[in-house]
Amino acid sequence: MKRILALTCFFGLIGFFAAGCGSPSPSMVAERFYDALAKGDMETVGKYSTSETISSLGPLMSKVQPMVAAYGKAKVVSQTIDGDEAVVVIKFANQEDEEEVNLIKVDGKWKVHETLDSGSGK
Repeated sequence: MKRILALTCFFGLIGFFAAGCGSPSPSMVAERFYDALAKGDMETVGKYSTSETISSLGPLMSKVQPMVAAYGKAKVVSQTIDGDEAVVVIKFANQEDEEEVNLIKVDGKWKVHETLDSGSGK
């Protein structure tokens, strides 16, 4: 009986850690998104963005990329998760103000969900 309990706990822990390691957190996604954006790496930006974000950002990439690069590295200040939505507050190294980044879960993965028209994908 002890052996069955031990095996159940063992496999339960493996499942717990595997699920947690499968998808980056909203904070990690926001940092990776802005790092890629600063470098002009649209493939990676697309990986961490909703289609609405890409549609909004794509035509302006030549103007947005140097601006984001000048802001410096994005550092996460806080993260709030509410179901399948999250808000990550970031601060860029060369900027005074903090910025909120909206994310949603798409197929179990966090994606930046912003539009330049409204400032929010909601």
